[in-house]
Amino acid sequence: MSFLQEPWCSAADAVRVFRIIVAIVICGAAVSPVAAQNPAGFEVRAEYLLRMMDSGLLPTPMFIAMLKDPFPETRVLAVRVVASSSDPSQTLLLWEYLGDRDFRVRYEVMVAAGRLGPEGRDLAL
Repeated sequence: MSFLQEPWCSAADAVRVFRIIVAIVICGAAVSPVAAQNPAGFEVRAEYLLRMMDSGLLPTPMFIAMLKDPFPETRVLAVRVVASSSDPSQTLLLWEYLGDRDFRVRYEVMVAAGRLGPEGRDLAL
């Protein structure tokens, strides 16, 4: 006997089960991009960036790699590290972050530009 032929399973029950399965599949497809961004991954990145902020230095290769990070909060923290160091040599990289799609990253670039003084003036204009 199949599932639908069981005496305890009515047609309404079968339809209900089918709808639940469809809902799970649809919700799973909608959540999968979010699930790909592992929250634990952000916590590790944030911990690293906060340590770098204390030292006042973020290695340039890491700063470049953070440009493509899926978490906007990570990119915000990366720019904050540069802002805390006030290193004018990072100005060219800040130009790249100025084009970020998240407004919070662009805001932090403006803060960093202000801390850079005359070197950051072009970023702000």
